Amino acid sequence: MRFIKIILVISLLLLPTTTLGNAIKKVDVFTVQNNEDFVLKIFSCVKTLYTEFPNTYPLEKQVPFDLIVAMAAYESAWGQSRFAKEGNNLFGIRTWDPLIPQMKAKQRPNAEWGVRKYETYCTCIVDYIQILNNHPAYEEFRQQRAYELKKYGYTNASILAQFLVAWSELGEQYTSRLKQIILLIHDQGYYKGLPVDKRGQIIN
Repeated sequence: MRFIKIILVISLLLLPTTTLGNAIKKVDVFTVQNNEDFVLKIFSCVKTLYTEFPNTYPLEKQVPFDLIVAMAAYESAWGQSRFAKEGNNLFGIRTWDPLIPQMKAKQRPNAEWGVRKYETYCTCIVDYIQILNNHPAYEEFRQQRAYELKKYGYTNASILAQFLVAWSELGEQYTSRLKQIILLIHDQGYYKGLPVDKRGQIIN
């Protein structure tokens, strides 16, 4: 199975996750009206994290907004999945620890793992960013991000998506789908009215 067991990273980083995630108003159920609303909710969390916690999220530790939205959109069906609505889990993050609140996939009710439940969707986003910043499976992702920042001063979400094969059992098909969603986001104008530039970067 390609999906990487992330529970070790989550356990090590539980305290900062709780602290940062709770900086956003608590929502017990993740609900969205449409795709634009979905993008707006994610923006409200990510913008707050990146601006109010600069020591935790300097530029070299940030995940491009384009990539966050694309992965959340795919993994949660634009916020319509059961895991998003009942567990605030936008990225399909799994846990193998039975003591951590979780939901079982209906297709795999007896699996050793479950999809983790979060108090808020922003806590889930915090976890997601920390996984990409710390898990060994995404070392090449971090190296590419550092290279792009050093050479260009910004990152390209479509290129970085190529280094997230380990996130899904779909492998390279997964990264291709993320690129398609990134194009869709811009073609449909889902960032209209938000301080997000044409590269999908939040403007501080």
